[in-house]
Amino acid sequence: MREPLRTCIGCRQVRPKRALVRLVVIDGQLLVDPSGGVPGRGAYCCRVESCMDEVLRRDRLARAFRTSVNVSKVALARLRTSLLNEARSLGITAAQRG
Repeated sequence: MREPLRTCIGCRQVRPKRALVRLVVIDGQLLVDPSGGVPGRGAYCCRVESCMDEVLRRDRLARAFRTSVNVSKVALARLRTSLLNEARSLGITAAQRG
C-alpha cells in the first residue's frame, strides 16, 4: 500500500505525510495537529526550522488555509517552538530532512 504524500507549505517539497506536521486553524487559532485527527482544513510543514521560517516569512498560512490568518507573533513563536521541540524529540535534523 502506498503512503499518502503531502506538500510542505514552506519548501514546497512533496514528502510522506508522516514526515510532516499538520497545522489547522480552529476558531482563529493556529494549532499543531500531531495526530492528524482534528477536523478542518489542514496544511503541512516539514519539521525543520528553515521550512517554518519560510512559512512565517512569506505568509504562506493565508494561502494554505484560503483565508486570512490573524496570528499574533507570540502565537507564532509558540508554534515554532512546539514544532522544533517535536522535531528534536523525533531526532530529526536539517540534514535528515531530504
